[in-house]
Amino acid sequence: MSQDIRQDWAVPLGAMLGFFQVLEEEWVTFLEDDLPTRSRLASIGAYSIIAFCGSFRGSEVLLTDLQGLRKQLEATRAQQRDHVVIPLLGRFKGE
Repeated sequence: MSQDIRQDWAVPLGAMLGFFQVLEEEWVTFLEDDLPTRSRLASIGAYSIIAFCGSFRGSEVLLTDLQGLRKQLEATRAQQRDHVVIPLLGRFKGE
């Protein structure tokens, strides 16, 4: 018996859009006073979008500097930019 191995296949954009539609539906169903659930959903969304847009794999997303990301988000809002810089900690992809 052989194995069907498909390594390094990209996640299709349509699959990500579908995933975020489901995530948004979940977000809307939980009330604002259910902070633990909403926090978990926000964390899942942030992890997924950073991994997808940055082409990161698995644990590489965990190199994100969360304090630096918060500062970048605030700067993005203040300057009304369309992008956010994702600051990373340590060595990343040989750099």
